[in-house]
Amino acid sequence: MPIVDDHGARIVRHGLPLYRQETHSRVRIASRGGLQLAFERGDLDGGRLKADRLHETGKAYRWALETNSALTTPERNLAPISGRSPLRASLGPQDAVFAAGEILRVFRADLTPRQVAVLDRVCGLEMTIRATSLALRADARTIRQVLVEALAIATDNQKASARAPAA
Repeated sequence: MPIVDDHGARIVRHGLPLYRQETHSRVRIASRGGLQLAFERGDLDGGRLKADRLHETGKAYRWALETNSALTTPERNLAPISGRSPLRASLGPQDAVFAAGEILRVFRADLTPRQVAVLDRVCGLEMTIRATSLALRADARTIRQVLVEALAIATDNQKASARAPAA
């Protein structure tokens, strides 16, 4: 509906009727993505390990990746990869960053670069399997398989490192 003046005549600007412009803010709905969505949809089922165990490994991987990525420079910048990180590395001791890096090294020990890329996207960046498949230019079923295999290998690596005596 065009805007009218006090006398009921349409207001014209540049030869066209003037319409009311309304602004609104877009409400962003936080949705589950990545690992949680894959777990709820049953995408972690069918591997040699139970989906619950793979989900726990994926959450630990996400924590390690977020904490390790939080401090990218020697200066204390207050810009972590996400606000969900339980310990903001730039605010606390750097020991958390070193520990997270060590955990990532253990998780990634026997993984291929493709498996690391899938874990980083699905677990760390919370991309869906479909979005990851588009980013890596692969079929979603292949990405699902790679995710389950990578989480199983990471779980085995974690168990092996826990059994190994500390040097």
